[in-house]
Amino acid sequence: MAIVLYICFYSDMDTRSQPGKVIGQKQAFFASGGWQSKLLLTVLAIYSIATIVASMSILAGSGPSAATLGDDLFSVGSFEIDKDATPEEIRAQTSEHTRKIFQKVRYDMSPHSFYDWFQKVVAPLLGFTLITAYCIWFYRASSNLVALQVQGTRFSPVWAVLGNIIPVANIILPYLILTEIWKASTPDTGSSWQIGKRLMMIDIWFALRLAALPAGIVSVASMYLSQSLHTRVILVSSVLLVGECIMGMLIVRAVDRRQLTRFAAIAA
Repeated sequence: MAIVLYICFYSDMDTRSQPGKVIGQKQAFFASGGWQSKLLLTVLAIYSIATIVASMSILAGSGPSAATLGDDLFSVGSFEIDKDATPEEIRAQTSEHTRKIFQKVRYDMSPHSFYDWFQKVVAPLLGFTLITAYCIWFYRASSNLVALQVQGTRFSPVWAVLGNIIPVANIILPYLILTEIWKASTPDTGSSWQIGKRLMMIDIWFALRLAALPAGIVSVASMYLSQSLHTRVILVSSVLLVGECIMGMLIVRAVDRRQLTRFAAIAA
């Protein structure tokens, strides 16, 4: 959290140096090509592509489910000892079956498919990077409201960051903060921004985000029930995640354009 807050503060250093200035240096931050927006758009695109590739690996087939692991090990490990076998033969049979058991465990419990590797290695790294990119962009978009002469906002730039980090609260707060940023960035400077309409893309993004949470939990639980059910749940979860990323990219571009339009109206 400290690292994320430092990055957000550092990205805002040049605007803090001249707090009363609305034009000039500020204009670069309102452009849709700002580095904060580019970073978030890039991470969202990479996350979407990686999720699609990992899902395709599921369709291509993966290792046995955890539900069948116990039965498989029992079938491999169980054997009958010949009553007439010599002690050397018994030791040889036992050694051979022990080797098969270890091979079976090593195969089933290792990331032998791309999806396993994605879930264990790539997904956590991309998830952390995505949260960091969201925090940086939220902080920048919220900070812009001050320069855009917006008053009466409920969430400060710091809360725009904390809202994406605090557990449980990060389910609903990003939606509320993003809705406020969209409304407050209205190009119509002559009316109250609080009565503005919400952006439907934000509602869809929030709905996909809510749906992806239980889908991810079910995908973990389903691996102990049925391989076919586990595959279907993973595909549904992947579709929701990709949809969320696509909507996120559209929202970033829409908010950037809206803030740039308001900035032009104030500077005119």
